Amino acid sequence: MGAPILEFKVEDLLDDEKFERFREVLKFWVLTDHHNVRLYKMGMRSVNIPGEYTTNGIPQARNARYFLSYAPPGIRAQAEETADELLEWLAAIRFNDSDFLGTLLANLALRHHDPEAQTLGADLFMRLRNSTRLDTAMGTSPDDAGDYVFAPYDKLLAELQERVSPADDDGDS
Repeated sequence: MGAPILEFKVEDLLDDEKFERFREVLKFWVLTDHHNVRLYKMGMRSVNIPGEYTTNGIPQARNARYFLSYAPPGIRAQAEETADELLEWLAAIRFNDSDFLGTLLANLALRHHDPEAQTLGADLFMRLRNSTRLDTAMGTSPDDAGDYVFAPYDKLLAELQERVSPADDDGDS
C-alpha cells in the first residue's frame, strides 16, 4: 500500500514539537478519509488522495483522484438524488446573489434530469423567467395560453441537445 503515514517511538510522543506534527499528519489523513466517506454516501464511487506523501509529513493536497466511470443503477440514482437536492438549493442561492446564469444552468440540469417533474422548483423557474430576458431569447411568453412554466427551459434544452448530438456519418453536423 505504500509508506506508513506515521512512524514513531513512544518517547517521540513526549516531544511537544513532534507530537504536534504527528497530530497534524493524522488530522490530514482523517479529514481525507472523511471526505472520501462523504463522497461515498453521496453515491460517488470516487476517492481523493495525495499523489505523493512521505512518512510523518503533511501532504500538500489531495491531488490524485480515482473513480469508477460506471455506476450501477442504484448507485447512480443515489448520486443523482444528491445532485438534484444540491442543485435545487444552489439555484436558489445563486438567484438571490443575482447569478442568473448559474441559476439557469442549475435549473437546466434539474430539468434535464427529470423532464416530467411539474413542481420541482417551479417557483424558482418562474422567478428566473420574470427577472431575465429568457423568454425573449427563447421566443416564449408566460402570457401565452399554451405556454407553461418550463417552456423556455425545455426549448433551450432541445436546442442544446440538437447542437451537441454526434455528427452524421457523412460528416454533416
